[in-house]
Amino acid sequence: MSPRILIVEAVTSVPMDIEPRLNFLGFEVVGVTSSRQEAPALASTLRPDLVLIGLRLPNDEEGIVAAEQLRRHCRLPVVFVAAPAEGATAQPPKAAEAYGCICAPFGDRELKTVIELALAKHRAEEAASASEHRYRLLLNSVTDYLYTVEIRNGQPDSTTHGGGCVAVTGYTPEDYAANGYLWFEMIHPDDRKTVLQHAQ
Repeated sequence: MSPRILIVEAVTSVPMDIEPRLNFLGFEVVGVTSSRQEAPALASTLRPDLVLIGLRLPNDEEGIVAAEQLRRHCRLPVVFVAAPAEGATAQPPKAAEAYGCICAPFGDRELKTVIELALAKHRAEEAASASEHRYRLLLNSVTDYLYTVEIRNGQPDSTTHGGGCVAVTGYTPEDYAANGYLWFEMIHPDDRKTVLQHAQ
């Protein structure tokens, strides 16, 4: 199935011939709109795989807001299309969380590459998110005392804990998140030196 693309135009930002070029490259354009305010609702209805959105760099608040909404509420990858006058080195603000930015004029190969890389990155992130979700479900279903700490350079870098750990220790999930050294208090004083030596 061809990747489905929604085009969100901005004045002078999206080349007029981009829709037939996308079709020629094997993509399916499911919709074109000039309203960036309506883009999230339209994306929810059309369910595209990716959104191309015109952006007037460097300060296009409307485009940035639309991109953030598409990413956070619709979980869609966004690629910005910038107008020629904005320069080949222009980059969208990091806050927009775009998967790429392509500046006109651009060739078909460049356009296809940017879109395919954005789609691949999005698929990888979704797979990682699903894996993390399954891990959390499994962790929370364990009733035994389960608590893991990742040590990096002698310091606690991250922790995970199950519901049984919370029940046994009396600490809340918020306590664990706020204090990376709670694990140390759970170790018998005679064993703390040995644990620290192995953590280095």
